Amino acid sequence: MKVPALWGRHVAAAGAYALIVALVVWHGVDLGRILLGGDGDTTAFIWYLGWWPYALTHHLNPFFGTMIWAPQGLNLIWVNCIPVIALLAWPLTWAVGVAVSYDLLTLAVPLLNALAAYAFCFALTRRVLPAWFGGFLFAFSSYAMARQNDQLNLSLTALLPLVAWLVWARFEGRVGRARAVGLAAVMMALEAGISLEIFALSVVFAAYAWGLAWWRLRERRAALRRVFVDALWVVP
Repeated sequence: MKVPALWGRHVAAAGAYALIVALVVWHGVDLGRILLGGDGDTTAFIWYLGWWPYALTHHLNPFFGTMIWAPQGLNLIWVNCIPVIALLAWPLTWAVGVAVSYDLLTLAVPLLNALAAYAFCFALTRRVLPAWFGGFLFAFSSYAMARQNDQLNLSLTALLPLVAWLVWARFEGRVGRARAVGLAAVMMALEAGISLEIFALSVVFAAYAWGLAWWRLRERRAALRRVFVDALWVVP
Protein backbone atom coordinates (compact mmCIF):
# COMPACT_ATOMS: atom_id res chain seq x y z
CA MET A 1 0.00 0.00 0.00
CA LYS A 2 1.39 3.41 -0.97
CA VAL A 3 2.19 5.85 1.82
CA PRO A 4 -0.19 8.64 0.63
CA ALA A 5 -3.06 6.15 0.39
CA LEU A 6 -2.23 4.82 3.85
CA TRP A 7 -2.23 8.30 5.36
CA GLY A 8 -5.57 8.92 3.69
CA ARG A 9 -6.97 5.89 5.51
CA HIS A 10 -5.55 7.15 8.79
CA VAL A 11 -7.26 10.50 8.27
CA ALA A 12 -10.52 8.73 7.40
CA ALA A 13 -10.25 6.66 10.58
CA ALA A 14 -9.74 9.82 12.65
CA GLY A 15 -12.69 11.46 10.92
CA ALA A 16 -14.91 8.50 11.72
CA TYR A 17 -13.94 8.72 15.39
CA ALA A 18 -14.69 12.46 15.39
CA LEU A 19 -18.12 11.80 13.89
CA ILE A 20 -18.90 9.26 16.61
CA VAL A 21 -17.84 11.76 19.28
CA ALA A 22 -20.15 14.37 17.76
CA LEU A 23 -23.08 11.94 17.71
CA VAL A 24 -22.53 10.22 21.05
CA VAL A 25 -21.01 12.93 23.27
CA TRP A 26 -21.72 16.38 21.82
CA HIS A 27 -25.35 16.10 20.65
CA GLY A 28 -25.01 19.60 19.19
CA VAL A 29 -25.42 21.41 22.53
CA ASP A 30 -24.22 24.99 23.06
CA LEU A 31 -20.77 24.50 24.59
CA GLY A 32 -20.20 26.42 27.78
CA ARG A 33 -23.86 27.22 28.34
CA ILE A 34 -24.77 23.54 28.72
CA LEU A 35 -22.17 21.40 30.47
CA LEU A 36 -21.56 17.97 29.01
CA GLY A 37 -21.04 16.49 32.46
CA GLY A 38 -23.76 14.64 34.25
CA ASP A 39 -23.28 14.86 38.03
CA GLY A 40 -21.56 16.67 40.89
CA ASP A 41 -18.05 15.69 39.79
CA THR A 42 -18.40 17.94 36.75
CA THR A 43 -18.23 21.14 38.78
CA ALA A 44 -15.26 19.80 40.75
CA PHE A 45 -13.21 19.24 37.61
CA ILE A 46 -14.19 22.64 36.24
CA TRP A 47 -12.88 24.12 39.49
CA TYR A 48 -9.60 22.20 39.12
CA LEU A 49 -9.14 23.55 35.59
CA GLY A 50 -9.33 27.06 36.98
CA TRP A 51 -7.53 26.43 40.25
CA TRP A 52 -4.12 25.43 38.90
CA PRO A 53 -3.60 28.49 36.67
CA TYR A 54 -4.98 30.74 39.44
CA ALA A 55 -2.76 29.22 42.15
CA LEU A 56 0.42 29.43 40.07
CA THR A 57 -0.18 32.98 38.85
CA HIS A 58 -1.01 34.15 42.40
CA HIS A 59 1.98 32.33 43.97
CA LEU A 60 -0.19 29.99 46.02
CA ASN A 61 0.49 26.37 46.95
CA PRO A 62 -1.46 24.48 44.26
CA PHE A 63 -1.56 21.32 46.37
CA PHE A 64 -3.52 22.99 49.17
CA GLY A 65 -6.81 24.65 48.33
CA THR A 66 -7.70 27.50 50.66
CA MET A 67 -10.83 28.53 48.76
CA ILE A 68 -12.76 25.32 49.38
CA TRP A 69 -13.78 23.55 52.58
CA ALA A 70 -13.31 26.79 54.49
CA PRO A 71 -11.94 27.60 56.92
CA GLN A 72 -9.52 24.66 57.13
CA GLY A 73 -8.95 24.26 53.36
CA LEU A 74 -8.28 20.99 51.52
CA ASN A 75 -5.12 18.99 50.87
CA LEU A 76 -5.22 18.28 47.13
CA ILE A 77 -2.27 15.88 46.96
CA TRP A 78 -4.52 12.83 47.33
CA VAL A 79 -7.41 14.33 45.38
CA ASN A 80 -7.93 13.74 41.66
CA CYS A 81 -7.20 17.37 40.87
CA ILE A 82 -5.85 16.65 37.33
CA PRO A 83 -2.76 18.92 37.41
CA VAL A 84 -1.45 17.60 34.08
CA ILE A 85 -4.74 18.22 32.27
CA ALA A 86 -5.22 21.63 33.90
CA LEU A 87 -1.71 22.80 32.99
CA LEU A 88 -1.82 21.50 29.41
CA ALA A 89 -5.24 23.09 28.94
CA TRP A 90 -4.16 26.37 30.53
CA PRO A 91 -4.00 28.33 27.22
CA LEU A 92 -7.41 26.98 26.23
CA THR A 93 -8.91 27.78 29.62
CA TRP A 94 -7.46 31.28 29.51
CA ALA A 95 -8.88 31.86 26.02
CA VAL A 96 -12.44 30.52 26.40
CA GLY A 97 -13.06 30.13 30.14
CA VAL A 98 -13.32 27.08 32.37
CA ALA A 99 -16.80 25.96 31.30
CA VAL A 100 -16.10 25.92 27.56
CA SER A 101 -12.65 24.46 28.23
CA TYR A 102 -14.22 21.60 30.17
CA ASP A 103 -16.72 20.90 27.39
CA LEU A 104 -14.01 20.93 24.72
CA LEU A 105 -11.82 18.59 26.78
CA THR A 106 -14.79 16.27 27.25
CA LEU A 107 -15.12 16.11 23.46
CA ALA A 108 -11.37 15.72 22.89
CA VAL A 109 -10.83 12.89 25.39
CA PRO A 110 -12.58 10.05 23.50
CA LEU A 111 -10.96 11.16 20.26
CA LEU A 112 -7.49 11.09 21.83
CA ASN A 113 -8.20 7.70 23.41
CA ALA A 114 -9.37 6.27 20.09
CA LEU A 115 -6.40 7.61 18.13
CA ALA A 116 -3.89 6.30 20.68
CA ALA A 117 -5.44 2.82 20.66
CA TYR A 118 -5.68 2.92 16.87
CA ALA A 119 -1.96 3.71 16.59
CA PHE A 120 -1.08 0.82 18.90
CA CYS A 121 -3.34 -1.65 17.10
CA PHE A 122 -2.04 -0.55 13.71
CA ALA A 123 1.54 -1.04 14.89
CA LEU A 124 0.63 -4.61 15.81
CA THR A 125 -1.47 -5.56 12.79
CA ARG A 126 -0.39 -3.13 10.03
CA ARG A 127 -4.05 -3.20 8.93
CA VAL A 128 -6.37 -0.22 9.10
CA LEU A 129 -9.76 -1.87 9.68
CA PRO A 130 -8.78 -4.10 12.65
CA ALA A 131 -6.87 -1.16 14.13
CA TRP A 132 -9.93 1.05 13.73
CA PHE A 133 -12.15 -1.41 15.56
CA GLY A 134 -9.52 -1.69 18.29
CA GLY A 135 -9.54 2.06 18.76
CA PHE A 136 -13.34 2.13 18.71
CA LEU A 137 -13.69 -0.58 21.36
CA PHE A 138 -11.10 1.11 23.58
CA ALA A 139 -12.53 4.63 23.38
CA PHE A 140 -16.25 3.88 23.31
CA SER A 141 -16.51 0.91 25.65
CA SER A 142 -19.05 0.80 28.46
CA TYR A 143 -16.35 1.88 30.92
CA ALA A 144 -15.28 4.81 28.77
CA MET A 145 -18.81 6.06 28.21
CA ALA A 146 -19.71 5.65 31.89
CA ARG A 147 -16.81 7.92 32.87
CA GLN A 148 -17.02 10.18 29.83
CA ASN A 149 -19.17 13.04 31.00
CA ASP A 150 -18.14 13.60 34.58
CA GLN A 151 -14.61 12.41 35.47
CA LEU A 152 -11.76 13.66 33.31
CA ASN A 153 -9.20 11.83 35.44
CA LEU A 154 -10.76 8.45 34.64
CA SER A 155 -11.91 9.12 31.08
CA LEU A 156 -8.53 10.24 29.67
CA THR A 157 -6.75 6.91 29.12
CA ALA A 158 -4.81 7.68 25.92
CA LEU A 159 -1.45 7.13 27.60
CA LEU A 160 -2.18 3.46 28.33
CA PRO A 161 -2.06 2.16 24.73
CA LEU A 162 0.98 4.36 24.11
CA VAL A 163 2.80 2.76 27.05
CA ALA A 164 1.72 -0.66 25.80
CA TRP A 165 3.07 0.23 22.35
CA LEU A 166 6.41 1.21 23.91
CA VAL A 167 6.59 -2.00 25.94
CA TRP A 168 5.85 -4.06 22.84
CA ALA A 169 8.54 -2.20 20.87
CA ARG A 170 11.04 -2.83 23.66
CA PHE A 171 9.98 -6.48 23.88
CA GLU A 172 10.67 -6.86 20.16
CA GLY A 173 14.00 -5.05 20.46
CA ARG A 174 12.87 -2.12 18.31
CA VAL A 175 13.98 0.55 20.78
CA GLY A 176 16.95 0.78 23.10
CA ARG A 177 16.88 0.83 26.89
CA ALA A 178 17.65 4.51 27.36
CA ARG A 179 14.88 5.65 25.02
CA ALA A 180 12.37 3.13 26.35
CA VAL A 181 13.01 3.98 29.99
CA GLY A 182 13.01 7.72 29.34
CA LEU A 183 9.75 7.72 27.38
CA ALA A 184 8.05 5.32 29.79
CA ALA A 185 9.09 7.44 32.79
CA VAL A 186 7.64 10.57 31.19
CA MET A 187 4.38 8.88 30.24
CA MET A 188 3.90 7.27 33.65
CA ALA A 189 4.65 10.57 35.40
CA LEU A 190 2.01 12.23 33.23
CA GLU A 191 -0.44 9.44 34.05
CA ALA A 192 0.18 9.94 37.76
CA GLY A 193 -0.67 13.61 37.27
CA ILE A 194 -3.90 12.67 35.52
CA SER A 195 -5.14 9.80 37.67
CA LEU A 196 -3.40 8.08 40.56
CA GLU A 197 -6.01 5.31 40.35
CA ILE A 198 -5.24 4.43 36.74
CA PHE A 199 -1.51 4.79 37.42
CA ALA A 200 -1.69 2.25 40.26
CA LEU A 201 -3.98 -0.12 38.37
CA SER A 202 -1.78 -0.02 35.27
CA VAL A 203 1.24 -1.05 37.34
CA VAL A 204 -0.67 -3.93 38.95
CA PHE A 205 -2.11 -5.26 35.70
CA ALA A 206 1.21 -4.81 33.89
CA ALA A 207 2.85 -7.00 36.53
CA TYR A 208 0.09 -9.58 36.09
CA ALA A 209 0.49 -9.54 32.30
CA TRP A 210 4.25 -9.89 32.60
CA GLY A 211 3.87 -12.88 34.93
CA LEU A 212 1.41 -14.54 32.55
CA ALA A 213 3.78 -13.95 29.63
CA TRP A 214 6.69 -15.40 31.64
CA TRP A 215 4.64 -18.55 32.24
CA ARG A 216 3.36 -18.95 28.67
CA LEU A 217 6.20 -17.56 26.51
CA ARG A 218 9.15 -19.53 27.76
CA GLU A 219 11.03 -19.06 24.52
CA ARG A 220 10.85 -15.26 24.92
CA ARG A 221 12.04 -15.04 28.50
CA ALA A 222 15.18 -13.15 27.54
CA ALA A 223 13.04 -10.35 26.11
CA LEU A 224 10.73 -10.47 29.13
CA ARG A 225 13.73 -10.20 31.43
CA ARG A 226 14.84 -7.13 29.47
CA VAL A 227 11.43 -5.51 29.90
CA PHE A 228 11.42 -6.33 33.62
CA VAL A 229 14.79 -4.66 34.20
CA ASP A 230 13.58 -1.58 32.30
CA ALA A 231 10.43 -1.43 34.42
CA LEU A 232 12.51 -1.29 37.61
CA TRP A 233 13.92 2.03 36.40
CA VAL A 234 10.46 3.45 35.70
CA VAL A 235 8.49 2.20 38.73
CA PRO A 236 11.04 1.54 41.50
